[in-house]
Amino acid sequence: MGGGFSLGNALSSFASGFWGQSIGVKLGSKKVQITGGRDVEASADVEVAGKKETLRYKAELMPLSSLSMSEEVISVKLPEPIGDQARRVKV
Repeated sequence: MGGGFSLGNALSSFASGFWGQSIGVKLGSKKVQITGGRDVEASADVEVAGKKETLRYKAELMPLSSLSMSEEVISVKLPEPIGDQARRVKV
């Protein structure tokens, strides 16, 4: 069984890739908590140019079949000037 897109994996790939290394992105700890079989809260500690931030998002898992599911992001907390965003995005 293969995995699909993950915001955590995308962040890891960015941090270790050309652009992340060019602007000095360092990825710290990542945490994912799933409650009730569907509610997701995730966070990641990052450092950009010496400034430490915690990125967070909330999502809902939706079953697509007995073997797969979809993750619908409901809110994201990013550093300023982007800040908090509340919008449903399917990933």
